[in-house]
Amino acid sequence: MRIRSLLKNPDHNVVIILSLGTILVYLWNLGLNLVWNPNEAFYAEAVREMFESGNFIDINYNYEPRYNKPPLLYWLIALSSTVFGLNEFAIRLPSALLGLGTIFLVYKSGRLLADHKMGIIAAVVAAFSFQFAINARYAAPAVPLTFFVTLALYWFLKGYHLRKFGYIFLGAAATGLAVLVKGYPYYIVIAAILGLYICFDKKFKWKPLWRELGFFRLHVIIPVTLLIGMSWVIYMWGTYGESFYEVFMDETFRRAFTRKSSPKPFYYIEANLWGFLPYSLTFYFGLIWLIANKFRGFYDSPVLKFSFSWFVAMLLIFTVAKGKIPTYFIQGYPGMALFTAWFIYHLRFDRIFIKRIWQGTFFIPALLFFLGGFGLVYAFSASPIWYLVALLPAVAVLFGWMKKAAYLEMPYWPFITFLTMYFLFAQIVLPFMEGGFRNQDEIGRIAMAEAPDQRIPIFIEERQIHSLPFYAERKVVSYVSQDSLRDLAHSNPGMVLIPDSSAYLYPDARIVWEGIIWDYSETRTLEFIIGMLKEKRGEKSRFGNFRLLDVRDE
Repeated sequence: MRIRSLLKNPDHNVVIILSLGTILVYLWNLGLNLVWNPNEAFYAEAVREMFESGNFIDINYNYEPRYNKPPLLYWLIALSSTVFGLNEFAIRLPSALLGLGTIFLVYKSGRLLADHKMGIIAAVVAAFSFQFAINARYAAPAVPLTFFVTLALYWFLKGYHLRKFGYIFLGAAATGLAVLVKGYPYYIVIAAILGLYICFDKKFKWKPLWRELGFFRLHVIIPVTLLIGMSWVIYMWGTYGESFYEVFMDETFRRAFTRKSSPKPFYYIEANLWGFLPYSLTFYFGLIWLIANKFRGFYDSPVLKFSFSWFVAMLLIFTVAKGKIPTYFIQGYPGMALFTAWFIYHLRFDRIFIKRIWQGTFFIPALLFFLGGFGLVYAFSASPIWYLVALLPAVAVLFGWMKKAAYLEMPYWPFITFLTMYFLFAQIVLPFMEGGFRNQDEIGRIAMAEAPDQRIPIFIEERQIHSLPFYAERKVVSYVSQDSLRDLAHSNPGMVLIPDSSAYLYPDARIVWEGIIWDYSETRTLEFIIGMLKEKRGEKSRFGNFRLLDVRDE
């Protein structure tokens, strides 16, 4: 009976369809592409070496110790690879699933602080924030870290509001897991967000704040979170001593406070304009509205207090930190989604000018991504059938107008258009990228066939291909100068990967592979995609012609 009533409700039907669409798009073609940028290569190869050695504690990349990041994400990838095999799908699956889990936690947080509809709106906003959605498709710590930060804050929040210490204990455990993904600075981040929220909730009155400290039982939760989060650090420090300590400090304290860089006080304000699309304009409109109205209604809304605390704590901490990368702020996006959802839920305007600006924060990004879908089909000369898919947002909007479905009104247009364009990207662009433009797996297969002995290395002239150790299943010696490459290759016979311009140095060597390689960093995804399109049209790009030579018998 309940299912029948659910299906008769068009709004519920739309929620179900969009939820299934989100899950589908997050997992669609997930394992299609080769191991991607350096971050993903570090995790993929380290896990492969874990299986090879049987040691899942000491992390190595390219057969050398890698102390840079704690082990939890490596272990999750290893678990996934145990089930699905060591392949690209299994390597990325933890990030995709934890991305979906984060969206669910955002829904649960909105529901806890307000109601079901607030949770749904917040989940819609969180699902396809640009940086979050993109990072959920490859193995890197940004999205798993966001999940555990959100999980910790959700448990703390639930324990605080229901006055049940058991949830506080779970929050402490989740905090430890967040630290096991990225490092101890997230003790500070989570404590700052939670602390600022409680201060707002108690209106900075010291006696209630002091009572809350007693309720949280810091003498219990601090040892718990330290035991979980710092266990690996203690082991590594005891095992590797000073060599681990130097890398550990460089990755955390020195990166945050001692690195030389010019001050950029507005860096994350600007980065979030594109990183939090398609709802960044709505978020900033809400922020300006709140300030302009002197925080009217702020103290009466748990959603506003919590989400504002989340954003402000993240902004202050990462603005003070000297190392700045857009992905550092992804852990703030669940809070920004809750903040944005509150304004979508509550704001209604009588003044036509303000109302049009408010509507523009939805219409402009929706139009941008709607046209972007058509642009992808055109730019990559895809089948005309995909133009029909690109039209789906317009069909959905028309359906919503006819059926008066609340979840297809203007505030949801950015979500629908981004979901459609994201699907088109996964269906059109990702397969195109593997059409002879990325040859690491082919090089690896040939290396394994020509030299089954994994002790035989590959030497690369003046560059590094981070994923090659994973596909060749052997040590790769990178950034070898042309002058020393020949001597090094002969003293330790193996294979050399060189540009065609250096082939004259090896007149008698056997060529085992020839092809193109992107002669630049794959972290610059947009440049790579533009380079592929140029190469396809026969124009000059940053792809270079390379050869893999077997110099053992030269």
